[in-house]
Amino acid sequence: MTGRSSFAIAVLLGVCGISHAGATTLDFDEFGRSTNFGTIVTHGYSVAATGGDYHFLADGAAFCSSGCPDNGSTYLLSWGATITLSALDESAFSLLLFDAAESALGSTSHWAEALRVTGRRDGKTVADTTFQLDWRTSAEPATANDFETFGVAGFDYLTSLSFAAIGGRTGDFSLDNIVLGPSLPAFDSRLSDSDLIVVATPLPAAGWLFASALLGFAGLGRHRARAAA
Repeated sequence: MTGRSSFAIAVLLGVCGISHAGATTLDFDEFGRSTNFGTIVTHGYSVAATGGDYHFLADGAAFCSSGCPDNGSTYLLSWGATITLSALDESAFSLLLFDAAESALGSTSHWAEALRVTGRRDGKTVADTTFQLDWRTSAEPATANDFETFGVAGFDYLTSLSFAAIGGRTGDFSLDNIVLGPSLPAFDSRLSDSDLIVVATPLPAAGWLFASALLGFAGLGRHRARAAA
């Protein structure tokens, strides 16, 4: 059962990562710039910032000196705060993708080196991994403090999700385009809790696993074709 379910999880997450079927993207574009927003509500989710020095709704490079990350939209900017998400109706959800960046250009000593992303189910940690930021510096002005997209596998059937900084004097980071999907049990009610506790894998590794599965199917098809001939 576990092997079959793990394969189902890998395939389903691969499909969701490509098509985002049934997914919700929290892009924060409906908000204007704000300082210490506390808790906001968007697309049926509560987004709360706690701790740290400050937390902002930033709207591009001009938001801070000498230039914040700029992806052409509004995003969350944390100076050491932990960002926590949960569904307003307390339903379970999964994390598929998110965009992350460093903070204000010129304040590199404050930049977070990585993000710790933690998924919980009813208060219990069921997924926990670290995503390294590329940490572009002011010596690379064309790409400094740029956003990068992280694909996620194994963060499913969550009731809360948090993003926290690792490293940096104050752990500054930026967050945007958080793609949340329905929980896997909505697709396969036979999956047990143990089947759903999976180590998260960055997108390139998950992509190789998915590609390997597809190649396996292709090989099986060729074998059957030769046998039939």
